[in-house]
Amino acid sequence: MQQLWILDSYGFMVGGLLITMGAFGDRIGRRKLLMIGAACFAAACLVSAFATDATTLIAGRALLGVAGSTLAPSTLALIRNMFREPNQRGLAIGVWAASFPLGAILGSVVGGVVLAHFWWGSAFLLAVPVMVLLLALCPLTIDEYRNPDGGAIDIVSALLSVGAMVAVSYGLKEIARHGAQATPILVGLCGIGCGIAFVRRQRRRDKPFMDLRLFENRAFSTMLVGLVLYALIGTSSMFYLTQYLQSVLGLTPFAGDLGALLAAAARESFTAGMNVVAAICVVILLVAAVIVVALLRQVLAGDRGSDPAAQGTVGQPTPSSSGTT
Repeated sequence: MQQLWILDSYGFMVGGLLITMGAFGDRIGRRKLLMIGAACFAAACLVSAFATDATTLIAGRALLGVAGSTLAPSTLALIRNMFREPNQRGLAIGVWAASFPLGAILGSVVGGVVLAHFWWGSAFLLAVPVMVLLLALCPLTIDEYRNPDGGAIDIVSALLSVGAMVAVSYGLKEIARHGAQATPILVGLCGIGCGIAFVRRQRRRDKPFMDLRLFENRAFSTMLVGLVLYALIGTSSMFYLTQYLQSVLGLTPFAGDLGALLAAAARESFTAGMNVVAAICVVILLVAAVIVVALLRQVLAGDRGSDPAAQGTVGQPTPSSSGTT
């Protein structure tokens, strides 16, 4: 359970605060929001890296989510202001969007290499130099932009959106773990209530956080449903694949992440336009190859353990020859 909250606390805060941080950046300046978020992200990485218990690590991950929610809206808004030509803007947004799956794929492998040589918290330290570099170069290369026509920051809507997401997720997790008990059901219902209140508030406001009329567009709604399903299936499959490779097959973090990298690469190639059947076959073949390699390693290790010559070390008797005759 703690492991799930360590993983999910980041996503909860990012999802709940994205719209809020976008509106906040319109007021104080998008470059300033980016720099504040980068500094907080680096600090939260240090908190997570040196956490001494699961509660501190969950809190550090939540802080990472709060800081991470400032990065995506500020950078995307800055791209819109920096690139005026449609072709240049389209290319810049494409590079920006591609950085997310690329970071997920390469980050797992780099993290596996680091974990093979250092303690688990070292994986969080990888982002610190990047954030420091961003803080150093951002004032020199990016101009400040603001939106003078934006509405006031709606703190109530921000709290309702975060409360709805966290409460519903908590209720579902606890029900899945302990069954239908009173506390998780009540928390989940409170989350649903927060979501309903959020929707009604957006309908009443002249300048809402989220324009709900977008959901009346069939193309937008279809794309959104597809993205949600892709995130659910992709994230859950990669989570269980990594756990199986490391916890069941006993692979090292690097070997396990390398196997997950192959599956993720096939998954991303599908999203780039590969045929569905071909993508599924590639995923199955790559995962099967990783499992076969792991099984061969176990067989070879078993053969070495059963060899009497391999049981002792040089200059030392083996257990079978250590007795007296």
